[in-house]
Amino acid sequence: MVKLNNIEFDNYKKLEARPYQKEALLVVLNFVKNLLKWVLEDNNNTVFKNSVLLNMATWSGKTYTVWTALSNIINLRNRFNRISSKNSFEKLNIVVLTHRIDLTNQFRDDLLIGRYDKDPIISEEISNNFHVSTYHSKADNDNKVDNEEMYFLRWENKDNIIFSTQQTANLKRLVDDLDHVDIILVDESHNVKFNTDYLRVLKELSKKSRILDETLILPVTATPSDETKEIFWEPKYNFWLERYLNSEYSPSVQYNIVTNCSWDEEKIKELLSIVEQAKRTSNYEEKKELIKEVELLFSEIMAIFPSNEELVDDLLERVWEEWELEETIIFCNSIEESDKLAELINKKELIDWYALSFHSKNDDNNAISRLKN
Repeated sequence: MVKLNNIEFDNYKKLEARPYQKEALLVVLNFVKNLLKWVLEDNNNTVFKNSVLLNMATWSGKTYTVWTALSNIINLRNRFNRISSKNSFEKLNIVVLTHRIDLTNQFRDDLLIGRYDKDPIISEEISNNFHVSTYHSKADNDNKVDNEEMYFLRWENKDNIIFSTQQTANLKRLVDDLDHVDIILVDESHNVKFNTDYLRVLKELSKKSRILDETLILPVTATPSDETKEIFWEPKYNFWLERYLNSEYSPSVQYNIVTNCSWDEEKIKELLSIVEQAKRTSNYEEKKELIKEVELLFSEIMAIFPSNEELVDDLLERVWEEWELEETIIFCNSIEESDKLAELINKKELIDWYALSFHSKNDDNNAISRLKN
């Protein structure tokens, strides 16, 4: 049988792993090595025993880290195939699961296309050795997996990477379309909960390993809960936010906190007290007077809130004159507020300022690039 999967991934040095990413990589590879030797930790109380939970801070390079781990596992497979006459691992099926469409696309694009002026993590030379599919309800026609394509995947001699939301994997029965599943990568794995379809989908996929009782699972998250640890076991590697911020790799950011209101705690307490009185009394006239007090006090509290226009004026004064910043990021409570504030700032028609609303529903992939320019 002709082998197409014999690229040496170790020679790919386009991106250099950071020291903490190398630490995480060694943890994963040592686990895989022990797994293949049938030496497992005593973690039978967890749902998945063949899982390597990585707890890594946001922006610390989780995607690059897990891809480096995957590429080295594939490289081990390639070496095995060269010395073995059985060719047992000629084609790997790798499933990448997320809980949202935008995260599925983001993970795929980071690997294959590159975002925010960054090169893709996987070079075109290497990506040509994979069949890449996107499996969710809003997938582009060119990427969406259909039954005919799944039939093709059964015999095509390439490794398959399938990016899927857990919802579509459940509804479309992804598990029935794959002959085997070798590796499952779970992004933002803290979203896997007990008694959910997500966990059931994972269980079904994990049973389709070819040689082990359970497929290798690589869950990654920046915020593992106790439930996450009950499902995937304790993190095998921790690079939490404090370590990241104290490292040389975290961005240097000046934080300035601005809120769009000034809460009067005593007035809030007074308002709640009057509401409770109104709920307790059965006297209609007394209840009516208390409601009037509530309305008056509520109006006083709401008067503290500035309008969006006033908030924009205050922000521009602080950012431009007081802090003398050339670039800034404003975190908003909602997508609607983000769009509104950007619109109001741009209406000012300032020569040196332009605002971009950047969120999951914004298809402008070049927003950060334009912000830099």
